[in-house]
Order: sequence, then C-alpha cells, then structure tokens
Amino acid sequence: MKTNNTDILFELIITQQCNLRCSYCPVEFKNKAMTKQVLNDIISFITHSRQDIRKFFINFFGGEPLLEFKKIKYLIEKTKHLKIEYSISTNGLLITNEVFKYLNENKVTTTLSIDHYSNKKLEYLSPIFKNKDLSNIVANLVISPDYINRYSKLFHKSFDLGIRNFTFLPIYISPLDWNNKSLKELEFLTNKLYSLYLKYKNTSKEFKLHKCSFEKEIIGIKEFIILYNGKTYADYQGLLWCLKQFKKIDPSLKKRIESKSFISNIKKLNLSTLEKKHSNVPLKNLRQALIKNVNAEDRIKKITKIIKPLPDFS
Repeated sequence: MKTNNTDILFELIITQQCNLRCSYCPVEFKNKAMTKQVLNDIISFITHSRQDIRKFFINFFGGEPLLEFKKIKYLIEKTKHLKIEYSISTNGLLITNEVFKYLNENKVTTTLSIDHYSNKKLEYLSPIFKNKDLSNIVANLVISPDYINRYSKLFHKSFDLGIRNFTFLPIYISPLDWNNKSLKELEFLTNKLYSLYLKYKNTSKEFKLHKCSFEKEIIGIKEFIILYNGKTYADYQGLLWCLKQFKKIDPSLKKRIESKSFISNIKKLNLSTLEKKHSNVPLKNLRQALIKNVNAEDRIKKITKIIKPLPDFS
C-alpha cells in the first residue's frame, strides 16, 4: 500500500475584524467575516481529500478569530472526527472560562500574543488560567524595539501563570526602527531568556522557547491561506498539489466545488502561471516589501543573528 506523505496547513482568515488596533499589526482591518457557505465549502474539501493527506492542520487567524467563536466551533464540530490538528492565534482578550474550556477539550493549540501592553491582559487571564492545564497555550513574545525593557517581566508574569511554551518574535514590520541601542537590548534579552531556558532544562520548571519569524518557511507542509471570502493563496508546492488533487475529484463533486468553493480560483491555474502566482503569496509580498527599505535586509539579518541561540520554532 502506498504511504501518503502529504501534510496540509490551512490558515483560515476567519475574520478581518479585531477588537484591537496594534500599531505593529500588518492586517488590513475590514468589517468582514467568513460566511457559513465558505465554511461548508472548506469542510467539504477537507472531508473529501482527508484520505489523501497524512496530516491536516488548521490555524484560525484574523483579525481576531475569537470574534467568530461560534464559527470556529462549527468547523471544529464538523471536522474533528477526521483527526485534524487545530490551532488559533489570538490577542486573548476574548478568552473566557467557556472559550478556554472548549479550546482545551478539543486540544486547540492557542498562541497568545504578548506585546508591551500585555500587563493588564495577563491580569485578566490569571483567574481563567489558574490551576488549569496550560499545555496547549503558547505565549508569543512580540518584541517591539521601543519597549524591550518590559519583556523580561512579561515573560515571568506569563511563566508564573503556568505557561511553559513560548515563542520569540521581534517585530519586522518596520525593521528600520531597530537601531544599535535596541539591537543591543534585544541581544541582552535573548541571552537572559536563553540562560534561563538552559538553567530550567530537565527540571520541574522546564519550558520551551522557540524563535520564529516571517521569513522562516514551514518545511514539508503545503500551506493554503484562505481569506474570509474564500479566496485562496498557496505556496508553490501547495498549488501543484491542489492542481493534481483537482483532477482526481469526482465530476459531480468537482462541479459543486467549482460553482461555490474557495477552490474555484485555483482550478483556473496552469503550470505556466505558477511562478507568477507564487510571487503574489501574501507572506512573500511581506518579505519583498521589507527588503525594499534602505538597509532593511541587513537589519533583519542582524536581528536573526542575535536570536540565533534560541531553538527554531517547531
């Protein structure tokens, strides 16, 4: 029997609304959310292609995805029998006891953004997290160059809540904001947290600390970014896989998918246009926009070198 080695990641932009307006966030906010029809099309696609995929990952993103918590629950309830691995990226302000319980029971990895304004957020979450299993919670330290001195306390406050999974993300949206002073402060913070990481390793206080960045690709996973309106972007390998899959779909299902599904824009592609489409992937655009700034690429390399001691995000 042939073993299938295909891993798929769906990044669902379930809404472009948000309850915050963080200055560093690159999202273009709109009063738009994913419709039930698009959700059903996604569910249909997953259901009919699940047998051809080794691992299937779904990440709920936004905007603030918890603004559409009912839709998140709807998709999970319709697909969890297919052994999907779920995750969500959230600012955390809409996490309640009910939301926390549901995400935890369904083993949804919850990445919580911790920026320089997160002190009150952690105080709000404290009674919700108290004495709970936080193994599925990841605190993403979103490092701003102007407020680096705040992050050591924020790390310890998160740690004291019981969080043991951390990611470390210097903000690259405005790389020119990183001057020599902030780069030295970043190096000091990185070394401090890394020393603590080594000190607690193999003890009862052990925690995970990974670096992550926009420029790092997820090796071996075919990624699809699906917008609230169903429009789909994909990496190069993802497009090739989808084209191949589309040819194998049953004609009646294919017709239904063509008429209303997010996959309709992919069916029109051919191999000669793949490179052109590949250059329009949103994450690639972000990277290209950064390196057009004077000295921006060099600054990003310096940031990357500083955080090099930290383990790669896995």
